Amino acid sequence: MAGALGIRIAGPRVYGNTPVNDHWQGDGRAGLTANDIRRALSLYRRACALQIGAVALLIALF
Repeated sequence: MAGALGIRIAGPRVYGNTPVNDHWQGDGRAGLTANDIRRALSLYRRACALQIGAVALLIALF
């Protein structure tokens, strides 16, 4: 998802007082906005629609 949207997620962060030194996922920009969430949800919905279509086609064929 990160690669498809041109963003990077995860990476170093702090939960409460505990630092987490994870690697970044994706090669894009790290500064995310609400628009990135909308784009992610749109991509997710399209992928689900394709999957539903593929399953319906398989059911129709068999």
